[in-house]
Amino acid sequence: MGRKEELADLSKLAMSGDQAAMASLYEALAPKLHQVFKREVHNNPVLQGRVGPSDLVQSVFKWLGSFKNGPRQLISNIEGVLVTRGRRRLGDYVRMFIGPTRKRSLEKAGEGVPEGLATGGPSPSSEAATLENERILEQAVAKLPAEDQLWIERWSKGEKKTFREMAVEFGTTEDALKKRHGRILDKLLLIFAEVRANGKY
Repeated sequence: MGRKEELADLSKLAMSGDQAAMASLYEALAPKLHQVFKREVHNNPVLQGRVGPSDLVQSVFKWLGSFKNGPRQLISNIEGVLVTRGRRRLGDYVRMFIGPTRKRSLEKAGEGVPEGLATGGPSPSSEAATLENERILEQAVAKLPAEDQLWIERWSKGEKKTFREMAVEFGTTEDALKKRHGRILDKLLLIFAEVRANGKY
């Protein structure tokens, strides 16, 4: 049996509620996904210091765990599906975190700019959209529980630190910090989408 077939069998078992199969699937795919997402994050200055590859790995497996008896297309190409899902989530983070100041500096540099933003200078429409995202993000953060707001405030002050350095500062392990950070980002992204959908900002 080839690797693809083995992964498909594990995926089927994992999505039927088999926790051991899910753990085996994570062990088989997480290292490769981490490498892919590490490159993606590295190529997006907007995300550096805000989102790490581990956040994306945790996010895609959390998404996978929400399925029960997933569709055959998902099971038969689980690695490709998770990579695509992670890239979509990364795009969501870019749209949420991109700010006017960072956007202008990226455009001046002319490199590392997310697709669709490298226009040679901020147009009125793109600048308005960016300012709108900033307002939505402020409201989304305000709707988080107080301890999560404090977490984001403290995290933003250490933007250029590594996860290991931040773990020491927060008095926790690197693994625990990554998991909590990922959970808060997921909550923030959901609230961000809700605020945008309501149109009251």
